[in-house]
Amino acid sequence: MQGATLTDGLVLALLCDLRVAAENAGLGMTPARIGRVPEYYVFRKFIALIGPAHTAEIMYTAAPIAAKRAYEIGLVDRVVADERLATEAEAMAERIAANAPLSLRAMKASIRRCLSDTYNAAHDDIDEMRKAVLGSRDGKEGVRAFLEKRKPVWSGE
Repeated sequence: MQGATLTDGLVLALLCDLRVAAENAGLGMTPARIGRVPEYYVFRKFIALIGPAHTAEIMYTAAPIAAKRAYEIGLVDRVVADERLATEAEAMAERIAANAPLSLRAMKASIRRCLSDTYNAAHDDIDEMRKAVLGSRDGKEGVRAFLEKRKPVWSGE
């Protein structure tokens, strides 16, 4: 990750097994700025990686955090100098690729299995709350304000 890695860019990174960030990276989730709510799996992934308090801070403030802070809380696995990002990421990939493929496949499956119950919790109610927020007056105002490049006026409706 390099530069601004926000919302969907950060979600994409969360889907990776390992994350390397350049020193200049700023990572954040901005849906609260425009009256949106991420999907359930996004919250589960954040909580599994960094715990509920750090997840709350990132979600509630909608402010990017520096790569160093992201490393401290476990959101990224390594921070490297900006100009070394591609080289370091390639070197890590080469070290992994040099290992036994069947072992790697089994390790990946084991890690996923250990976390699987976390993702299977019932969450229909959370999905319904998300839909209500998306269709709300504030949900529409947030998008309108974003497109009009102005600060939203929240009504709580």
